[in-house]
Amino acid sequence: MISTQDWLPIGSIVHVEGRDGLLMVIACMVGDESTGRLWDYAAVPYPQGLTGPSRDVMLDKGSIDGVFALGFLNADGERMQRLLCQAQARFEEDKLVAGVGL
Repeated sequence: MISTQDWLPIGSIVHVEGRDGLLMVIACMVGDESTGRLWDYAAVPYPQGLTGPSRDVMLDKGSIDGVFALGFLNADGERMQRLLCQAQARFEEDKLVAGVGL
């Protein structure tokens, strides 16, 4: 079973602590261009999706308090999961260097 500490597939539906409504994961290991901060995920409100500029939400694994649905996983998605796991240690180091605690 996948947990919030694993990398969630694109399309997963999650709830974030302290936030109303659900979010759909649209990207993993993303950077905020305006701040330089690195985030585990980018998401959009569910079920609305992307409704305009700057409606995406950046979040980290630790802020997810519920997974309501997992995104689709086929052979390509499983390959992506392996790549994310391989890159995770470096990504977390980069987050620390950027001054963002995990």
